[in-house]
Amino acid sequence: MQQLQFHPVWDRKLHPKERDFYQQCFNQLPDTDEQLSLVPCRVNYKKNGGLSLTVFIQNGSGEAFFLRELSLTVYHEEDTCLASGTFSPAFSIDGHTSTPWSFVFSPEQTNPCIERLDVSKLRVLLQT
Repeated sequence: MQQLQFHPVWDRKLHPKERDFYQQCFNQLPDTDEQLSLVPCRVNYKKNGGLSLTVFIQNGSGEAFFLRELSLTVYHEEDTCLASGTFSPAFSIDGHTSTPWSFVFSPEQTNPCIERLDVSKLRVLLQT
């Protein structure tokens, strides 16, 4: 069974309403046994044309996983690529833990082709 864990920076800075939002999202997550999976929970275009995506990073294994470099591609529905980029979060996620984390794609990494984004229609492909 997964546990919700906030990164220490988030833990210190999250407003109680935001903490409640993430707790509610977490309560709806399916359990996983995959070593690493990403489940979108919030998405929006930035004023500068970039994309902000918040996901739950789920570690379904029994061992901690260190996130060094992640290459993400975000799709809307089946085949519309919204954004693609490589990130270096550099932190560890304990086994059987879900941690919310935000990725901000620059305008150059973003394809603003969908006017109204729907987080339930997003799919995130991950390469570690």
